[in-house]
Amino acid sequence: MEYPEVDEKYYEEDMMNNLEISDDGGICDGYCHHHDCTHLLIEGKSKRHISKAISQLKNTAQQLISKGKKIDRAIIICEKISRNERRLYFRDKKNKLCKNYGNIAPVYLLGKIEILLIFKKEMSVVGVSCLFG
Repeated sequence: MEYPEVDEKYYEEDMMNNLEISDDGGICDGYCHHHDCTHLLIEGKSKRHISKAISQLKNTAQQLISKGKKIDRAIIICEKISRNERRLYFRDKKNKLCKNYGNIAPVYLLGKIEILLIFKKEMSVVGVSCLFG
C-alpha cells in the first residue's frame, strides 16, 4: 500500500494547539492527510504497548470526529509484537491488527476505522513515514 505525498500533517502538539485536542487519556503521535484524500492517525510505540496505542488512537479519533475531522485509517508503528502481546494481537496478511482471543477478528476504532500494524523496518516500503521519516 503506497501513499502519495502528504499535504497536511499535525504532530501531537499541533493537534493540541491547532485542533484543540485534549491530552486527557493520551493522544496519538500524528494526524495527516494525503493528496489521495486518505486521512490517517498514526501512533508509534515500542514493542510492548499496543494496547496503550489503541487507547490513544481511540481517544484522538473520538475528539477529531467530534470536531468534524475525517479518519480513514489508523496505523500503529512498532518494532515488533512482544511475546506477551502476541497472546492478545497479531497482524494478518493485509497488515490489519487483529485480536487473538475470543472471536478472532480485526480490531477497529469506534467500530469502523481499521487499524494497521506496521513494523518500523517496513515504514518506507508501505509509505507511512510521513510523520516519522
